[in-house]
Amino acid sequence: STDYTIEADVQGTEKKEKLPDAGLVANRYTFYLDGKTDEKGNREVRLVSWEALPRINVGAPFTWKSGTWYRMKLSVSVGEKDAVVRCKVWEKGKEEPANWTIEFTDPLPNRNGSAGLY
Repeated sequence: STDYTIEADVQGTEKKEKLPDAGLVANRYTFYLDGKTDEKGNREVRLVSWEALPRINVGAPFTWKSGTWYRMKLSVSVGEKDAVVRCKVWEKGKEEPANWTIEFTDPLPNRNGSAGLY
């Protein structure tokens, strides 16, 4: 299977001052809310793909909060020579942003893989 667009609502609850990771999977690409914080207390969303070694690891700032629902969307379009992976996240109930949070062209595309939740 290939060329998925998957959407889901996710929420993380802080436990012992930490948030979990949560996200989506399509074509062996994972787009997730990263529960870790940097030294300034900010969080990110990440797009990753792993084969035998980490191959793609792209982040964008997105400081999400405990107990708040977010809508996530991951779209993968596989072409002959590459794949375009688009990801976005926004607070549930608010208008979907026009721009993608992360947009990545993979020159060595994952040509198949199931959709799922992370």
